Amino acid sequence: MIGSALGGFIIGLITIFYPTVSPLTSWFYALLEGVFLGFISSIFETKYPGIVMSAVMLTFTAVAGTLMIYRQTPEIAGRIRKGVIIATFAIFVAYILGLVCSLFGVHLAIFGGGLIGIGFSLLVVGVAVLNLILDYDFILNNEKN
Repeated sequence: MIGSALGGFIIGLITIFYPTVSPLTSWFYALLEGVFLGFISSIFETKYPGIVMSAVMLTFTAVAGTLMIYRQTPEIAGRIRKGVIIATFAIFVAYILGLVCSLFGVHLAIFGGGLIGIGFSLLVVGVAVLNLILDYDFILNNEKN
């Protein structure tokens, strides 16, 4: 597991600093990251049976749904861009604040398992899905250039 994580990290760095080799390194990166995620998934599946299949199904559902939305209305990315960026930054600040508070023994309700924590998690998932739409737009606009 550690070997695949380190190998993926090294190949990722090589690809970042030497983008011309990406047609070759992307295959190795995907392979190593797949092995790493397989190890992590097996650990979680052992501890929480059924969680991996649920996560995979939800991920594919989110990707398929956002692809269909973007395909039907590609201009949606321009309309939601500013709000999604602001929401993503706000979530980042909330996580940093939660980390700092936890260092002093204060645990925020948004990171708990109650209704507030579940609601916050659903909000984060929603913003992540909207970020997918921005990713599609970025890919499409860079293909044209």
